[in-house]
Amino acid sequence: GQGVNYLPGTWHHFCLALAEVSEFLVIDRGGPGDDCDEVELDPAPVLDLPN
Repeated sequence: GQGVNYLPGTWHHFCLALAEVSEFLVIDRGGPGDDCDEVELDPAPVLDLPN
């Protein structure tokens, strides 16, 4: 397996795999305060990837 740890305030996309079946485990830290800012894009972007 592989782990990724981001510094506070670092923008990142959620984990995904292109053209593969995949499973991801996300562990959220505990404690007070904001931990994750989610932004909804409208309209949603569309990716057209070659096969």
